[in-house]
Amino acid sequence: MSAEQYPNQPLIDVAFEIRFPGDPAVECRRDEFFRLVRDKYPKVYVPKLQPGDAPALALYHFKQDDEQATIMTAINKLVYTTK
Repeated sequence: MSAEQYPNQPLIDVAFEIRFPGDPAVECRRDEFFRLVRDKYPKVYVPKLQPGDAPALALYHFKQDDEQATIMTAINKLVYTTK
């Protein structure tokens, strides 16, 4: 039995993004979200903002120790990426 050959490379990175109407509760309760994911995603990267940037729209990154998966949150979206 031979291995099946595919014409395209398999996925290396996968990203899932969901957008929703902005809700201030998302911004105000980011600490509660982190408490829920802290064991699997202990690294936190806070966005660097430029003058004029809206802090609520900037994505916070919660990463695994090996950085193979990331959850990002903002006031109007949730993103999951994995390698």
